[in-house]
Amino acid sequence: MKIEEYIDTYYPSVDGVVVTVDNYTKWLNALGANCSVITAKTSSNPDNSSYKIYRFPSIPVVPKRGYTLSVPFLNQKLIQEVESNKPDIIHAHSPFSIGRLGLKIAKKNNIPIIATFHSKFYDDFYEATKSKILSKLLLKYTMNFFNKVDYVWTVNSSTAATLKSYGYNGKIEIFSNGTDLSKPENSDSLIQDTIKNFNMAEMNIFLFVGQHIWQKNLRLIFESLALYKKSNSNFKFIMVGTGNIIDELKVLAGTLNISDNIIFAGKILDRNILTGIYLTADLFLFPSVYDNAPLVVREAAVCETPSLVIKDSGASERIVDMENGFLADENAESVCNKIVQAMSDKERLKQISINASKTIPIPWKDVVDTVYKRYEEIVEERKAKLVIN
Repeated sequence: MKIEEYIDTYYPSVDGVVVTVDNYTKWLNALGANCSVITAKTSSNPDNSSYKIYRFPSIPVVPKRGYTLSVPFLNQKLIQEVESNKPDIIHAHSPFSIGRLGLKIAKKNNIPIIATFHSKFYDDFYEATKSKILSKLLLKYTMNFFNKVDYVWTVNSSTAATLKSYGYNGKIEIFSNGTDLSKPENSDSLIQDTIKNFNMAEMNIFLFVGQHIWQKNLRLIFESLALYKKSNSNFKFIMVGTGNIIDELKVLAGTLNISDNIIFAGKILDRNILTGIYLTADLFLFPSVYDNAPLVVREAAVCETPSLVIKDSGASERIVDMENGFLADENAESVCNKIVQAMSDKERLKQISINASKTIPIPWKDVVDTVYKRYEEIVEERKAKLVIN
């Protein structure tokens, strides 16, 4: 089966959608499919992936976030090349210029097209424009795309609810995200290396992995840790990732008197180093209500690090309070109290950590097995319609 995955922003930028498309493509090819990625050109460096990537000219639209807007019409030859592949199915993971290119090719050639709704687009639009009017217009443009595709998927029920709140009334199918991380045999060695590299012996260790943007509720983490420090100052909070508010976060840390407790580790692409950090942390702090199905919560769980998230958020799905993770209200006092509760009983925390590793992660292979079977069903449905017509 020939499959094309369409995404507007791809490596070297990294977010949950990029990781999802990468794992879809790798595992689909491992299952015997012929799967490629169609995206925007964001770097002059060659791709080192094991699969084919088609890159169209693009312009940056949110440079600090690594987001681009592709302009496919500037390379008609590449459009013809992509179209000549005659894919059996097209899967769009973003609703902008690349996704719309996929829609155009699908409709022109009677190819079934799926679109996965990954993001809270209104929040993104408002953060970029600071205008409710513009954000609503952009959301209308986005929903126009989802209303034109053949199948709409989301990553969990929370995301489906968001999509419905945007006005989508069609059928929604849910396909969860997975994780490509696994707990290594040399876990103890990685933990010792991490403690040594970050100078964190004999202290509580908390962790955040993700983009450094206000939508992730990072102010809430800092305010919660400032409260926590009043009763226990012997901790480090590691922040992995990059973003456009790092300087502001450093100022906030100074204002709250927690600068000495925070380690800004930056972007970490080495999976061994990142795994070591996950393994070392006592608690993964992820109070974002912006994220739909954060991969990082599952990665932490693989490494037996339970997450503290906000009740009823997208991140809270699959988490049962005090069984395989921790749920708090969206305020600093509640988050701080939950941190205190988690760290007050290390034996119980250890059992919760083990429960998290057993109940939260789903291997990408299992996810993509299900996806591939659904692709096959959709292709057969389209063939049957063509025969009838």
